[in-house]
This record gives sequence, C-alpha cells and structure tokens, in this order.
Amino acid sequence: MFSIFVSFAPPDEAYCQRIAQQLTILKRNGSVGFEVFACSDTQQGWEEKMRSSRVVLLLVSNHYMASDHCYEHQTVALQLSVDTAGHRVVPIILSPCDWQVSPLNKLAALPTPAGFYPVSDTAKWPSSDAAYQNIAESLRKSVVPWAGALPPLLPPMPAPPPPPESRPRSGASPTRNAPPAANDYFPADALVEGFLRHHIPKVMFVGQEYPCKIGLSKTRPENLDGETQVEPISVSRIMEVELAEETAGTFALRRETDRRQVVDGFGKGTEWLFYAKPLQNGQFKLLLKVTALLRVAGAEEHKQVVLLKEVDIAAQCRILFMGANPSDQTQLQMAREVRDIEEGLLMAQQRDRFDLEDKLAVRARDIIGHMLHYRPHIVHFSGHGSGEAGLAFETDQGRTQVVPTEPLAQMFGHFSDTVQCVLLNACYSEEQARAIVEHVPFVIGMDSAIPDKAALVFSVAFYKALASGENFVSAFELARLGLSFEFADAAKMPVLYQKNTA
Repeated sequence: MFSIFVSFAPPDEAYCQRIAQQLTILKRNGSVGFEVFACSDTQQGWEEKMRSSRVVLLLVSNHYMASDHCYEHQTVALQLSVDTAGHRVVPIILSPCDWQVSPLNKLAALPTPAGFYPVSDTAKWPSSDAAYQNIAESLRKSVVPWAGALPPLLPPMPAPPPPPESRPRSGASPTRNAPPAANDYFPADALVEGFLRHHIPKVMFVGQEYPCKIGLSKTRPENLDGETQVEPISVSRIMEVELAEETAGTFALRRETDRRQVVDGFGKGTEWLFYAKPLQNGQFKLLLKVTALLRVAGAEEHKQVVLLKEVDIAAQCRILFMGANPSDQTQLQMAREVRDIEEGLLMAQQRDRFDLEDKLAVRARDIIGHMLHYRPHIVHFSGHGSGEAGLAFETDQGRTQVVPTEPLAQMFGHFSDTVQCVLLNACYSEEQARAIVEHVPFVIGMDSAIPDKAALVFSVAFYKALASGENFVSAFELARLGLSFEFADAAKMPVLYQKNTA
C-alpha cells in the first residue's frame, strides 16, 4: 500500500475529479493498493501527507502556476523529486501554460509525449477521454508498479527537542548530551576516493526484466565480467544508490536491496540490485544517482550527490550484417548466410525484438556510412580476413581492398556507446578482434581458416540463441557447442574476447 498526493488549483477541481476517477479504475483493476489524497490549499498536515506519499501528481494550468498555495506544493514537490528512489513527482498538464520555463521542466510530464499536448488540446485529443486514458496508461505501466514494489514511506520525523543545556533548570548547571555512538555518527570530511562498478545492460528487450547491479568500494574491484564498468568516485562510509527512468512510462523498475548501505572498505561489501523492464521500443535513458551521507547523528543527516549519470538504453536490438565477397577471393555463400540468419531469428521466441539490416558488396568507403545510418548494437562482418593486415572489403571494381586493423578498431571507438558485440565471421580475424575489444564489450573472431559451411552454422546458432533470451557469452558457447556436432575440428576456431574494464 502506498499513497498518491494530488495537488490542484480550486478552479481545476473538475479536472481533479476526472484524474481521481482514473485512479479509482487503476486501483480496482490492479494488484497494488494505494490511497489518494487530493489537496488544493495549505490545510494543516498537507506537507506531511505529501512527504509520506510515493507519488505526487501536480495538475498544472495557469490557475495552478498563479496560485500561492499551489506554489508551496510545487516547492516541496520539487525538493522530493531529487530523491528519485523515494518519490515520483509527475506534472499533468491540463491546459496551455508557460510551465516549460519553470523548474517543472526537469520532470517527465503527462500526457505523453512529455506533456507537450495538454488535456484540453482538442486538436491532439479528439475527446477528453483519450487524454485521460493516456495518463492512466502511463501511470499503470510505470509509476504504479514502481511505487507498489517499494515499502510505504514513513511520515517525516518531528524535529528533536532542544538539548538539555539550552533549557537548564533553575539552580542546576547545564548538562551535556553524551557523544553519539561511533555507528551513528561520522564527520563531514568522510569522503574518500573509491570506485563505482555498474552492470546495466545497454540493450534490453521490451517486456523482459533485466538485473542491474551497482556496487561501491574503497578499493578497485577485480575479476569483473566484460559488461561491468568501473569508474572512480568519492565515497563515504554510508552511501545511497538510486536508479530511475528519465521519461515516465518507459521502464518498470524495482529495487531488491536496501537503498542505504555501508561501503566496502569501511565495513561489509555493497551491491545494489535493481530490475529494469522496458515498456516501449526505442532509445531511452536510465538515471543513476549516487549519494554520500556525510553526517548522521540521530535525526540529523547531511547528504551530497557525488554522481548523477545518464545510461543510454536501447529497447531493441539492431544487427548490421556487412558482407564483402571480392571477385579475386574464394567465393562465399553470403546470401545464404543472411537468409539462414533471418530464418533462425524468425523461429526464435523473441524474434520481434531483432532488426536485421544486411549490406552486401560493402566497399571500404561504405563502412562508416552504414554505421552512422543504422547505429547498430551488433555488427556482423562476413568475408575474408588477412591476419595482421586487416579485413578484406571491396573496391569499386569488386576486387579486394584490405582495411587495416588499427583504423578499423578506432572506428568502433566512435560507436562504443551503441555497439555491444562484433562478430567477425572471417578467417584469421582474431587479430582484429583483439584490437576492437578495446572499445566494444564483446568481440568474436576466428583464430584460423574456418570452412565456409562451418562459419555459417556458427553464426546462425549464435543469433538463434540470442533471440531465445541468451546473453552474448552463453550464445557464443552454445553456438560453438552446436558447431562441434557437425564440424568438430572447427569448434575451437571461434574465439570470444571481452572488454577488460577493471
């Protein structure tokens, strides 16, 4: 059970009633219970009620922006919005007003997209029901599941009474409080150098839940997998970590661990575990916020945000197949490879989450253009390798043009935010794989001359496994195992390199 606080201006009461109607429907049809508290003034206790509500809805209009009472609501709500793991503040734009030049523009507004079309916009919404349905769907898909997965917020603690020395009894000398216990207090200069590690998959599929792991330590972590990133950060003895969506309605998020933990090096080890499930296809952002508690003494706390990081998430997977089959080289069954990969994806459970773009007879000058146009998550090269010299692409006349290893690897450095895996389905491509993995988390190459049919079997099995929900490592292992069933001698030729981020 959680609470939803609705702030509105008195002239907008009819809008508030329609919102309350949608919330009632959500409550009846959902598995998560909540209560709604609507307020249009500064009646006693409103601030305590807002602070103990997981969700705060601000019904924004010209009436709202001009109201002194609503301005007080807005001020407190904006303070709560910084605490993204504890409160979700959502402006609902009722009618055209200049809200985008106010501090509210930092929040994700409804109706979607981003509150650009107010509820009263008859050009966008043929009926008012359509606008309210848009709002209800956004709340149902993201806000309500997020709030329902968290424990209820407690009302804010009352201010502690003044210490005894400030109110001495007649004839009695002031007494001093005992110093706080070591476990309850640490000074404001407790920030030290430490390390953040985070494993947040950059490619997710709609409807599938993914673990997101964040850890903090005083010493650099070791023995990490290729998807875990590490960066220096300031840490204190007690830290808080939060993960939130930037745009409402794009993810369902839940946290499995305590928000506040003691950092490794000062006490026990730390790991925050979140689960993220994309609700829409597209490019979105998750916000990672890390906060240090610099002083804790009883009810007194002082915090400092040490990191606010945007993490780009692609809620689908684009595969760019680039093939080169120069006329002066042994001819490969490239068209068949594309066809078999497409058929393998179509038969998989998650086939709708993969887009395969194939480009054949690729010239050296075409590579960067294809990368810019498609912004792929997986790059597949099918063709011939030349060992240390590079990979063979085509000239205008269809003959061999070798692209050297170093510039090829540098190119992937420019696309490192998007590309998660590179498959070099070409003979003697291990040298290129070792260079590219400096920029890409996973790279697969061939350590010798692999037969054309064996290379085709491996690539088809790899994509079938990916489209069935396997990660890059297990898909590689399954593909190599499947290759051993038909081509035992070739089963050891594919090699996987993982980026070392430690």
